[in-house]
Amino acid sequence: VDRTDRQPVERCRLHFLLAFLHAVVLERLRYFPVGWSKKYEFSDADQACGRDVIDAWVDNVSQGGKLSNISPDKIPWDAIQSILGEAIYGGRVDNEFDHAVLKAFIKHLFCEESFNSDFFLNMATTQEDRVRSPDGRKRGDFLAW
Repeated sequence: VDRTDRQPVERCRLHFLLAFLHAVVLERLRYFPVGWSKKYEFSDADQACGRDVIDAWVDNVSQGGKLSNISPDKIPWDAIQSILGEAIYGGRVDNEFDHAVLKAFIKHLFCEESFNSDFFLNMATTQEDRVRSPDGRKRGDFLAW
């Protein structure tokens, strides 16, 4: 079983949110100096570390993956946001504005509301520019999206 599809099922959505964050972070590098103020050295290692952190917290809350489901309000959002924003991704960012932007992305994505069916992945102000989060419970559901 791919680690993304391990119990509880909420793990898969968290991995998807991390993949989306990672894609946004890397894509913004292409638009330097507009996306970020400098070319930061983000890599796949950041995403791998993020998955490890998410898995550790989810395993903790789900009794080592024994529970098939956990309530999104039991996920330690503040801890995940802090580790991603201050250490894993944020540890590379040395510009105050870039750090604020990164933390805003993380705070928006990694929250209890991300499990709602009407959750938007981006913070667009117009309806037509919004990207709705896919409804999925397994890795294949998110890949099909």
